[in-house]
Amino acid sequence: MASDRWRLKSVTLKGFRGVKGEKTFNFDGKPALLHGKNGQGKSTIAQGLHWALFGEFHGGVLPKQSVEKFLKAVGATGDWSAAAAFSRDDETLEIHRAGKGQQSSLTVSLGGKTWSDDEAAAKLESLFGLDMESFSRAVLLHQRRVRGLLSDEAGDRKRAMDRLLGMQDLEALQGIVKEKPFLTAAEEWGEAMAAEKDRLGDRQKDRQTALDEARSRAREAGFRDADFKPAGLKAAYAALSKDLLETAKKYEVAIEAAPEVASVEDVRGYGNSFQGRLKDIRGGSALHKNLSPIDAKIAALKGFESPWAERLKARDAATAALEEHRKSWGDEEAFAAEVKKRNDALERARAEFKAANSLLSLLTDAADHIDREKATDCPVCERPLEPAGSEAVRERAAKFTGEAEKELKGAMEKAEAAAAEAAEAGKRAEFLAKEAADAQARLDEFRGKIADALEDPGLAERRIADALASRLEVLAKERETFAEGQKALEQDLERLTLKERSLATELAPVISARAALDEAEKAVLGLKDKHKESLDKQKDMTRIAVDAKQVADAILTAKERLASSSLDAAGPRAQELYERLVDHGLFDELRVETKKKGGSQGVDYLFMVQKKGDSKSAREARVVLSDGQMTAAALALNFALAETAGHGLDLLFVDDPTQNMDVDRRRAVARAVDEISKDRQVVLTTHDDDFASELESGAFKERAIVMKFDGWNGNPKVETGE
Repeated sequence: MASDRWRLKSVTLKGFRGVKGEKTFNFDGKPALLHGKNGQGKSTIAQGLHWALFGEFHGGVLPKQSVEKFLKAVGATGDWSAAAAFSRDDETLEIHRAGKGQQSSLTVSLGGKTWSDDEAAAKLESLFGLDMESFSRAVLLHQRRVRGLLSDEAGDRKRAMDRLLGMQDLEALQGIVKEKPFLTAAEEWGEAMAAEKDRLGDRQKDRQTALDEARSRAREAGFRDADFKPAGLKAAYAALSKDLLETAKKYEVAIEAAPEVASVEDVRGYGNSFQGRLKDIRGGSALHKNLSPIDAKIAALKGFESPWAERLKARDAATAALEEHRKSWGDEEAFAAEVKKRNDALERARAEFKAANSLLSLLTDAADHIDREKATDCPVCERPLEPAGSEAVRERAAKFTGEAEKELKGAMEKAEAAAAEAAEAGKRAEFLAKEAADAQARLDEFRGKIADALEDPGLAERRIADALASRLEVLAKERETFAEGQKALEQDLERLTLKERSLATELAPVISARAALDEAEKAVLGLKDKHKESLDKQKDMTRIAVDAKQVADAILTAKERLASSSLDAAGPRAQELYERLVDHGLFDELRVETKKKGGSQGVDYLFMVQKKGDSKSAREARVVLSDGQMTAAALALNFALAETAGHGLDLLFVDDPTQNMDVDRRRAVARAVDEISKDRQVVLTTHDDDFASELESGAFKERAIVMKFDGWNGNPKVETGE
């Protein structure tokens, strides 16, 4: 059939996706059915055709990997390519795109002429009148575009309709052109200016309050309003400096003039130099020079009083302890005699105890001898034993070991205790004597220091206290002669100090507060000039917001008109196809309309069904239609829009149109495709055997090419029939 539009003649793929080698799929401008299981290369033909024409895919189609990894067949060598041939009357248009790495090259040939790359792309667009988006919408009807209209999410359905009608660019532009950001910016500029004005106003009030409080304190200190100026501050400090020089002259001290106070910033430095000059007057006056040596002597002599009393007390205590000990034990000669007496008594006690022990041993030996030798005479005294035997000797020994032994032992222990007591007393006497000697030595040493201070080396110990008191009394009288003059000096210096402090803490803060207030007032007055640029920016933002709203409204109006125009043009055909594909007993009319949101919020779409002529029965299609019916209704709208789209291709490539459909719906779609294929080249892909059988059993098969995909071994296994 002669046509002024181009029909697909063939698609040749090499090393592309599911085609490892090279394979040509011939269509010869006829309708075609591509039938087979999933994963056997049917969709690869549509992808190859798309890539040959445009060299790219929509965002989200190409995975996040290199173009080569996505398009080049696994195991293929060399470059990969996709070619397509179209025919129109006697003309043949050949398109070839070769891929290498991330790039591709395009050549287009027609009537003996060849174009490359950008020129080739421009030639295709002029011949077909299609860009990639229009091709995907009006020629290549993919199932995912139909599924978008079935989504439960309103936003997804709206985006699907935008893509179907080609409104997505206008939608994106409308999303960019918004008045709110500019209005917000204008408000922020205004708020920033108002906030700064409030802040500066508050600062001005605070500084006025600070000035009023400073003036009040200064007036209470005796200052007048005439002093509350920089000139008044300068004059007040000049008067203080003059008073300072006169006071120095009064006390015969030469000092440098204090620095001038020209501004409040000089006050701190003046205070430091002022204190230094007061110190010079105090230290350089004749009164100070006379009093200093006297005060030093008084301090030194007073420093002797307490230590002398402490050392004297310590010496007397040590001496008293030694004397107390001697009262108990006598002097050294008596103590020595007592010690000798006690030691002699100890020696005698020890000798007696020893002799008694020897006698006991002798008696015991004698008794044993008598018993052993049957002696009748005592071996000790050589007298006859009366009565005979050892009993008398043993009685005598036993008597000794009783009371006599105990008495002798007690006498010896008593003598030992007496000797030990005497020895301990001797050690105590030595310690006390040393303590008394050391205390006396310390006292004598300190007495020498006092005597030197009093310039009386031979000063006796008993006269120390009186001598100190006498000399201090003399020095106190000498000091009294200068005390009145020193008191007057300190009073003059205190007067100057108070005056300087009053200037620094009462008058200077007034000047500082006045300067701070002037600065704040100047800042407030300068806001008008400072905010001029901000006001201009605020006006610009407001004007741009108005312009943006006008542009957004214009975009919205254009989108609504274009969408409505496309839907109105496709409406009758969509209704015709809806009746045939859905065949609903109640909701037999399809209404797809645009609905403008309030303001500039956008355009919504109403996908409604109703009973013919009864608008009150209208319902949202997805609510009352089954999934299969909804798919059929969406397919009806897709077919109608594709048929009414104006472009240079007489081709409709439909991918898997019968998902979710029952037998009746599939049969209806087959009849519709058969009808459409009478006037247009329709290429369908499907894995639905029943749907394929419906098409092959009718007139469609007589005018169409049928490709049966029956396996894959690196390349699709295809059986072609007409």
